[in-house]
Amino acid sequence: MKRSGLSYLEVLIASGIALTGILGAIAIFPVAISNMQKGMTVDTMAAIGPSVLERASSLRMDQPAWWMTKVGGVEVPVEDASYPIRPDFLNRPIHSKVQPYDAICFDPRFIAQATNWNAGQNAPRLFPAINQAGPTDPRMHRMTLAGNLEGTAGQKLPMSTAQARLLFKVQDDVLFEKPADLTAPAKQRFIPNNANVDQRRDYFADFEYVVTMAPQTTFGPLPTNQAVVSFQATGQYELSAVVFRQRQPDLTTILSASADPSIVEEERLLSLAFLSAGYNGGDVTITLHAGRPVSDLTVLDTAWALVSGVETVVYNSPGNPPVQGQRPVFQWYRVSAFSEIYGGSSRDLTLEGPDWPANTSNVQCTLCSGVVGVFSKTFQLK
Repeated sequence: MKRSGLSYLEVLIASGIALTGILGAIAIFPVAISNMQKGMTVDTMAAIGPSVLERASSLRMDQPAWWMTKVGGVEVPVEDASYPIRPDFLNRPIHSKVQPYDAICFDPRFIAQATNWNAGQNAPRLFPAINQAGPTDPRMHRMTLAGNLEGTAGQKLPMSTAQARLLFKVQDDVLFEKPADLTAPAKQRFIPNNANVDQRRDYFADFEYVVTMAPQTTFGPLPTNQAVVSFQATGQYELSAVVFRQRQPDLTTILSASADPSIVEEERLLSLAFLSAGYNGGDVTITLHAGRPVSDLTVLDTAWALVSGVETVVYNSPGNPPVQGQRPVFQWYRVSAFSEIYGGSSRDLTLEGPDWPANTSNVQCTLCSGVVGVFSKTFQLK
């Protein structure tokens, strides 16, 4: 009596089907892990942004008396006599003096670490800190905050690297050390103080934030016998919390341009042209500045762009002829789509955000590596 069974061919076919199913299941692991990491990044970023907006006042960002910058490598308060508070934008170079009514980027860790304090256009006291910007291209003043009330000589002192790291880096996942005995549990890593005594838990600090403030200005009455527009500060700013993930850990040296496309500078500046009227952002083309590497065009799927420009405005005063003036504009946009690089120097982006004002010139796009989210609100100075 013959006993029924499986032939070699049937076994091979069944094995092939099983192997295909196993490989298909394994193939989705990298995609699932990537989506999980993106979800964790979005969740963390969504928690950091609103928290930063709420704590801005506690960090004294609404008090110009606590604002500090660097001049010649020395931190000085913006209230110093050589830096008068003046709300008008006309009849002075855009970056002539640091004033509370200019656009500001609070980045204490950058200022505490950066050592390349040139007096020219490649000065870290400006944001972005690059050398291809023209003298009339609008850039923000990069500032820090006073870390304590008085120093030994009675002056205010800026935040140290340790203070900036504690306040502007996020204490997310704690670090553990792998013990030599593999059967023992992992040990938490601690940050020691100057006496080499464990002081507090160490953490990855993958997330960090900076804060940008763009002033909201109005036009005051035309001064007597003065044929210029007088811009009046309202004391209100567009406060934006810019959240980074895995930002450059050491900001002591500003990365320079490189022919290696894998080396991307921390901050890059490109020319920008709107392909539409700029409603809600829309489609734009970004183009390399002369002499810059193609790596400047690097855009990730979580990218954000800071668009800057100079807006031409006209003030109409009853009984007086219209007067034309200019003011800088800074607005953040999320990059929702981007094209391939074409011509070796350009690529198209789709931006989502506020309407871009008409009658602007010197329009630029600043891309920062690692920005995963931007949150904004109206902020009132004290």
